[in-house]
This record gives sequence, structure tokens and C-alpha cells, in this order.
Amino acid sequence: MNKMELLAPAGSSESLKAAVNAGANAVYLAGRQFGARRSANNFSNEEIVEVIKYCHQRNVAVYVTLNTLIKSTEMSEALGFVEFLYNHDVDAVILQDIGLLANIKAAFPDLHCHASTQMTLHSLKDVEWAQSVGFSRVVLSRELSFAEIKEITEITNVEIELFVHGALCISYSGQCLMSSLIGGRSGNRGACAQPCRKAYTLVERGKENMLNKPEQVYLMSPKDLNVYEHIEELKALGNVSLKVEGRMKGPDYVYTVVSSYRNAMDDHPVSVDHEKLFKVFNRDFTEGHLFDADYKSLMNYELPSSYGTVLGKTISLSDGILTLKLTDDLNKGDEIQTRFKGKTVGARTDVITMDGKRVSTAAAGSIVTVPFKYKTVKNSIFYKTYDKKHIDAATLESQIDKPVNEISLFFEAHLEKKAKLIGIVNQTLRLEVVSEMPSERANNRPLSVERVTEQLSKLGGTPFYLSQFEVNMDDGLVIPISELNRMRRVLVDDATEKLSVWHPERSGKTCDLIKPESNGNEGKIELHLHFYSEDYLNECIEDSYQVEHKEKDFDAIWFMHDLKAYEDHMSQMIEKRVVPVLPRIGRAENHEDFIERYQNECALQRVLPRIVLSHIGHMVYLKRFSRVKWIAGETMNCFNVDSYDTFISNGAESVILSTELSVQELGSFKKRSNLGYYIYGNMPAMVSEYCPVGGTLTGKSGCNLCKSRDYDLIDEKGMHFPIRCDAEHCRVEILFGKTHNWLSNMLRLRTLGIRVFKMEFDRLNPVEEKEILTSIATSGDFNNLVKKMPQFNDNFHITGKGVE
Repeated sequence: MNKMELLAPAGSSESLKAAVNAGANAVYLAGRQFGARRSANNFSNEEIVEVIKYCHQRNVAVYVTLNTLIKSTEMSEALGFVEFLYNHDVDAVILQDIGLLANIKAAFPDLHCHASTQMTLHSLKDVEWAQSVGFSRVVLSRELSFAEIKEITEITNVEIELFVHGALCISYSGQCLMSSLIGGRSGNRGACAQPCRKAYTLVERGKENMLNKPEQVYLMSPKDLNVYEHIEELKALGNVSLKVEGRMKGPDYVYTVVSSYRNAMDDHPVSVDHEKLFKVFNRDFTEGHLFDADYKSLMNYELPSSYGTVLGKTISLSDGILTLKLTDDLNKGDEIQTRFKGKTVGARTDVITMDGKRVSTAAAGSIVTVPFKYKTVKNSIFYKTYDKKHIDAATLESQIDKPVNEISLFFEAHLEKKAKLIGIVNQTLRLEVVSEMPSERANNRPLSVERVTEQLSKLGGTPFYLSQFEVNMDDGLVIPISELNRMRRVLVDDATEKLSVWHPERSGKTCDLIKPESNGNEGKIELHLHFYSEDYLNECIEDSYQVEHKEKDFDAIWFMHDLKAYEDHMSQMIEKRVVPVLPRIGRAENHEDFIERYQNECALQRVLPRIVLSHIGHMVYLKRFSRVKWIAGETMNCFNVDSYDTFISNGAESVILSTELSVQELGSFKKRSNLGYYIYGNMPAMVSEYCPVGGTLTGKSGCNLCKSRDYDLIDEKGMHFPIRCDAEHCRVEILFGKTHNWLSNMLRLRTLGIRVFKMEFDRLNPVEEKEILTSIATSGDFNNLVKKMPQFNDNFHITGKGVE
């Protein structure tokens, strides 16, 4: 990439053509598997071959997404797909899975790999790590600010890609289990059911009184991103890629958005382009975290679907006939809607009446009537949520191919010599075609220069436009028109074929799986006891120390998530053998100073330094701190044996496997040792820079309401989702409402090779938690411990079915 790139979505053939015709420099798309938008139409292998040729002929790069977590049983198929893409000239693949990356780099070291936003890379350290393992580009998390991105682009030389337009996730991408935990449809597997777009109620924990206003319905549904007006600032970032979201969107959307941004990037911004952005699907617009939008401008509490544009106000509604005063044009087939306290009603305008006559269109300022069966009141605002005229026009224009390559033609013909047609494409590529027979003297109707020009200039339906044409021909010659047409077709076909191939150095390669090796003998069974509150941790440790200590066949190890609290009391924490957990979201924070101090303090106390990494970017610290033993947390998304092997080869002493794996899929790891699994706690379902407490109650961050009270979200089915607030960073985790509980299955998990059992304690179920901890403290034998585990109520959740 040697200039700022405009990257467009292509979820279907029509949207692909729309992106190319609108001026995209590159498109991203998926095959039928392994893409994070499984509901898009996507492309078969045969279609992908033609797509790559079509795009390359028009100077457009093609990136194919394999940005889901890959199961062990799927790895061979995924690599076969990469092999197919490599040998058919793909420009890059977009990845989430670290195991898949390791295999690709072993087989195709020259293939460009882009780190998907699903990898949650959100800091300079993350980017440095990504570059060190072979990524040529990083798609940054959408939570970063312009200042943070600018700093990254100034320091690193890896390509940077950022989202500039389209839907926003409320959670950090790649760190959301909400859809998975609720219904088994995983965002990490491209099947998100978008529970964040549902209605929620905010309550104080333990109480049922609704704290949000009636019009605040969709408490976790952000507006769509739109930074069109900041293009000039974005240009200051240099050679970055500006990404438009929308593989689920139609060609009208893709064409409208991409063409608008194209004009702005080419220094031709016009107000009508920005206005057009409101005429296609949007949830109203925000400048997002990119330009530091506050909560009020970030969220759309009123509507999770297309917001539309203001159409007019109600004059009256009588006997199912609505009278409107228009502030915008209304056309037959438009869809209109009105809203009141989070409720919406709407209709399609198949019949429009003005001045007693049916019309197909009515201009702004008109008074019209339309059938409308729902109740409304005078002066209700109506919105146009589907602009048929614009969408039809954009869809039609999006499918008209535009020639983008200039070609200069030079024709030469002399008596009794073969004619010659020379073409120069984009001032660099030279091609030549000669006639199959010599030119002859004409008996009666010689070939004219005008006729030669007419025949050889027919470039319709090709990616070429004629920039220059010269003829050097003897008078009185005859050459069959069919021969002129053949020469033109051969030259154009040759030029098109040469433009199609961007990576001629590639030869047919095959990809074999990395042969995994066992990493040695297992150690003692470990119970990893994780705490978020320092007070609760110390209380439980003191209770445990009061119990008579016995020789156990398992170790109980304490972990602390609050890194600031750990650092403030580091000496005492190490003395109590508490292990620190690095936060999975770090932004601009550099943990090197903490790790160095921790390592030195452990040396003073003659304790082996041990730490939990919660994010894959933390692996950047491993080279400097090679003496520190580390554990790969489940939020690092280890989904297959290749990812496991990657972590182990980088020094992990144990790996907590993804909670989205099924029991059968855990069996794939049976030959590996030092496996861990999450067996108890209220799982974090998502982590977000947006706080629904501050957003709903104050409209801004930094309110500190979480310091005095605890809060829950309640969904439409009555399930509670506890909110865990980080007041220091004003960041939240939304916890799954049901306690994850596989305590009674620990023996079964042991037969599958699990050695490390992770439990989380957050005082959400204090009686149960204390009973579990007492059992751990008083048991010396693992089998007896499992038998002593308490019985629980019905409000628990057991994984094991896996995800789609």
C-alpha cells in the first residue's frame, strides 16, 4: 500500500460491482466459510476466481476474510482454502486465529496477512507484537481515538487499517460472548445474533425499579459511524486504509457510501454526497470513539434499525388516512415511520394523494395524505426510513461498469506486409498484435482511416478507455473488418489477462499442517481462584489460612485482576502467593514497568514470577521478561491445537481453552498437557468503553456512580446481566446473568486432559462462593473435592454444547 486506501465491503456480487464502480481501492469479502459475516451471500471458490480477475483488471485489490476462530477439525480445510486463494492471486487474507496464522506463515511466508479487528489489537504494543509474528497490516479496534491512531502510525511501519463508516459494536470485537452465551451463536464464529441491539432495562442490583427513561430502550445500541467530515484530518495519518463496514448491506448502500468517501478523498467533497449518506441504511450517525464522541452522541437509545431522514409532521389522522406537511420529498414506495417513547410504527407509501389526486411524487412543502392504520397525534414527526428513488437510482448506477485503465492504440499497415496494432496500457504495459495476412491493394473500396478508427476504438464492456489513437497506413489498402476486430479483441484480451495477475512469482504451492508435538509431562492439578476485589480476595485468603493445611494432590492458587491494587500492595501480594492478571484491554498502557518491578520483587522473596496474559498482544513482553512464567487466559481465544502449540512454544506454562468449545472439541487437545478450562463464575459477556450506567443516567463518562452502587441490565426475558465497572478507566464488563457451573463435571474434564480449573469469585453468589472455597480449603484429595462441591439452584449455565 503506497497511498491512502479506500477499502469497501463486498457481501454479494452486486455489492462487489458497486464497490469497484464507486472507486474503492480494495474490497474485502468472504468465501462460504470462515468469514465473520456468515449471513452475507458471500462467494463460492469459482466466484472468487472471477472476482479476483475482475478486480485486478480494474486496479482493485482483493482481501479475503478468514477472521473467525478455527476448530481443530477445520484447520485442514481452512488451510486448503488459503492454498486455493494463494494460487489464484489473492492479495491478502484477514485473520483472527493465531494458529491459522502460524500454519500460513510456515507454508506461504510471502502471503500478506491482516490482523482482523476480531483480534482486539488496540495499542502500539499490540501492533508491535502483530508485526513480529508476520502480520503485514493491523485492523485497529474501533474504540481508539484519532490521537492514539496517529501515534501508532507515526511510530510503526506496519500498515494500519481503521473503520470510518458503518455499524459499531458496543463491545470490543473479538471479546464478546454475549450472543454465544445466550443462544450459542458466536460472534467469534461469524454468527452473532446482535443481542446488543435488543431492549434492556437498567436497575440497581437487588432492586427492580427501572432507572432509564421510557424513551431509553436500547441501552447498548450505538449509532453508526460516519467521519466523512474529517477526511482532511485522516489524510494526515498517511498511508492508512479507510474501511467501510457493510458486508450485509446492498449495492445501493455500498455505492452511496464508497462514492461519497471517494470524492472526499480525491479533494472533491460536496454537500450532496454527505446528504446521500443519510438516504441509505443508518442508525443515525456518530463520530464514534475516533473523534471522542460523548455518550449522548454515541448511542441511539430510541431505535436499533434504520433511522432515516425527517419527512414532515402530522396535521391529522382520521379513518386511517394520515395528513402530512412534508419537509422532504415523498415518493411512491418510500417507507415512513413515527416514534414515541421507544415504540415505532410505520408503513410503505403505496398510495399518495395531493389536492384530491393520486400522485407518484410530492415535493417538500406539499401537504399529502397516505393510508396509515396506526394511531398518532398532531405534530408527530415522521421519518423516511426507505428512500426508494435514491436507492433505485444508486442500485442501477452501481452496476454500470466504468473503464479505469487508459490505453493508447497505434495501428500500422503497409502494402504486402502484415498490419500491426500496438497498445500501451496505463503508460507502462506494451502489447502488440499482427494480422494473420499481409495487406493487399484494394480493387474498388479501400479501407479508410475513419473506418479503422471506428473498429479499433470499440472498447465498450472492457476496463479500458481510449486516450490516444494514431494510424500510419498506406493509401488504397484493404484489410477485412473481421481481421481488425480480431486484432482488437486479441490485444484487449491479452491486456486484460496481464492486468489480472498481480503476483506472477507465485507457483503452485501446497500447504501441510504443522505437525504438533506433545509438550511433555503434566504437573499437579491446579485450581485457579480469580478475584476482582482486593477486599474479597484478602477476606477469602484469611479464611483459607485458618483451616488446617494438609498435603494435597492439587494446588489452589490465588489470582488478582485489579492491577492497580496489586501494584499498591505488591510485596504483600507476592508473600501471599497471589498471581497478577494483566487486563485484556490496555489502550496506551505499557505494562513493562509493572512486570519488571514484579519480577524484581519476586526475586527478593525468592518466589518464581508467574503472570496471566489476558490478551494476545501481551506476548510482546515475553522476549524481555523470559524468566516470568505465564498463563494464557481464556480471553486469548485458544480454539485449536495449533493456537495451543503457538502459546506453548512461546513459553506458556498452561493454556486456558476457549469456553466456546464443546466437550467433543475439547477432546482434540487430549494429547496436549497443561490444559485449563473455566468451570465456575459469571462469565464476562462483553467488555466496552461505553458504560450503560453513566450513559443512561448522566449522558457522560466519569460519573463515578459505580463507586457507591452496583447495577444490572435486564433483558426482555427478565435475565439479569451484572455490570462490572472499572471506575479508573470508565470501562465496563457486562457479565452473563447465569453462573457458569461445571464443578460437578471436573472429573469428566480431567479425563479429557484438563489439569487447570479456573474459577471466578465476584461476590455475586457469596454463599455459594464461600462454600466452594471452604471445600477447596478442607479437601486434600481431588476426587473427594469434586464430591464435596455444593449443590446449586437453577440459575446456572453449563457449557459443553459449543457454538456454531
